[in-house]
Amino acid sequence: MLTGFPVGRIMLDTYRRDLRAFDLAFMGINAATEVDKARLKHQEAFDARFDTVQDAEIELFAQLFSLQESGFAVGASTSVLAEKETAFEAEMRALGLQTRHAYGLLDVRRYQDEYLVKLRNPNGVALWRGAWSASDAGRWNASAMQALGIDKEDAGVFWMPIAHFAKYFVELTVCRLLPQRVESRTSGWLASAFGPGEAVSLETYARTEVDFGLYQEPHARRGIEAEGTALDLGLAVLKLPEYTLVTSTKRQAHRAGACASATLELDAYSSSYLVVPLCFGHVRSQEPRKFVAAIHSTAPLVINTVHCDASLQARALIALALRHGQKSIILRIPNGGPEVLIFYALQDEAGTCIVAENKSPYPCLAELHCGDSTTGFICTRGQALSTQDVVPSNSRLVLAVFSRAEKAQKFRLEMGYGAQVLQQLPQVSSIPDLDHLGELKPLHLPISIPQNEQLPFLGIPPAPPSSAASGGGGASLSAADLEAALRGAMGGS
Repeated sequence: MLTGFPVGRIMLDTYRRDLRAFDLAFMGINAATEVDKARLKHQEAFDARFDTVQDAEIELFAQLFSLQESGFAVGASTSVLAEKETAFEAEMRALGLQTRHAYGLLDVRRYQDEYLVKLRNPNGVALWRGAWSASDAGRWNASAMQALGIDKEDAGVFWMPIAHFAKYFVELTVCRLLPQRVESRTSGWLASAFGPGEAVSLETYARTEVDFGLYQEPHARRGIEAEGTALDLGLAVLKLPEYTLVTSTKRQAHRAGACASATLELDAYSSSYLVVPLCFGHVRSQEPRKFVAAIHSTAPLVINTVHCDASLQARALIALALRHGQKSIILRIPNGGPEVLIFYALQDEAGTCIVAENKSPYPCLAELHCGDSTTGFICTRGQALSTQDVVPSNSRLVLAVFSRAEKAQKFRLEMGYGAQVLQQLPQVSSIPDLDHLGELKPLHLPISIPQNEQLPFLGIPPAPPSSAASGGGGASLSAADLEAALRGAMGGS
């Protein structure tokens, strides 16, 4: 933020097969309830992507090389360890590395058959004692010293193999130095108990490449042991008027900012976009926070701070869930038939967002249940552990957003789903009622699925009017009845 250039964060867990030693929440893996299952799923994804560990290391080296060639300033952070993993920490310290410590990335080189990384400890002391350290005299022959060089003036500089870098480092912080671009800045309010906050509008008059940076204002509590605090923060860029998702950054927990890049197209004389901040861990706080938006573009554009209705946040979350969320099919027509009722779980470092999608011609009752062991999270629905919401025909709805509480020491999120098909809309559309949410209420109101995305259920009786006040007691329709009706309309047997 101080440099004025966008700063991005790259997690390196995708290049590491074994995550047993690490804090999964820090790495953006929300595994509050099933840690072992999350680690196993990660290993399966790793094996599907890479044939060997060495392939992953070479791809990581290529990414580091690309960042260096782009002229970006890069920092590398060592691991945040799991609570009971002491052997791994002892191994790191024996090799001279510090945990939760940042190093500067100076260079990457391939020497003979070795892929090497040059780092600098800002403390000015190179404690690295592993392969290719200054004390590893057997490797530093005349040829190696000429090819790589040893900085004799700075004792904090050292080399290490990419295998060790991939093993012990978990995060890159990249400052995109773009002095040739046009910089624009504005500020606004993040969501709090006083409202859903503000967004940033962009008006473009030419095709332009843009880097978005969203930063929180510094905030420190008063007192002898006061510490700076940061909220969960992410962003989504939507193109108007269809609210199409252009780019996004997942929410990060208690970090200063979020960044993203995109190319903004020009459809007419001008095109309009919205940068929507995603910050939900502060929605019940009486201490509003401000943000600063720093935007760097290849062509001039017009930016303004505008009111962010909670429905905009809902559209952003729904678009993110559809693109990146974990999909659970609650109801579908058998034998390859279409999906009817779907839940999406959008997980990030800061928590989880649950979105329901109803593609049927009937309203559905979506139920979300949190177990009594759930702890350490703030929910946009308040203190309720269970919610029930009516999702009208051809609609999507944000059921709840869970965010890690700032002061919590333990995090556990235990959820269960339920669903029921209705013949008509009941008088009450949500339990608990949404009225107590104030300006945040539109976050949990239904949003219609665009016409071109709706399923062609021809011959099915249309759903009742979308007003929640219409209809009677909300008589239920069994899944079997709905299946029979849908299959009949589609010509099924």
